[in-house]
Amino acid sequence: MPHLLALLAVMNTSKAKSNVIRRMFREIDAETYIMVDTDDTYPVETVVNIMKMITARRADMVVGFRLSSIYKTQNKHLFHTLGNNLLRNSINHLFHTNIQDIMTEYRAFSYEFVKSFPVLGSGFTN
Repeated sequence: MPHLLALLAVMNTSKAKSNVIRRMFREIDAETYIMVDTDDTYPVETVVNIMKMITARRADMVVGFRLSSIYKTQNKHLFHTLGNNLLRNSINHLFHTNIQDIMTEYRAFSYEFVKSFPVLGSGFTN
């Protein structure tokens, strides 16, 4: 069965990423949602794999990963790296997972996740 693929790029005047996510979750109806930042650190060829995990109902949210060689050269903030590692290790320990890049903005979501997840944050700006 062929899939309909639509791309919607949303411009948002607010710096807060939570506002963009809240708007996407509220205004767009789709079977699968792909969220990706525009900093060119994401392997675009893997989008089919993360979409398949959602459409096969194996997950409601799939966390992608950044191209580590590019991200490591762009991320010059020591405390960002330390904080990200602390958060990632805590989540992996608590939930028995092996997520490599918890702060990535390369994610796929199911319709059920998007329409039931409350985006309550008002921040997470760069």
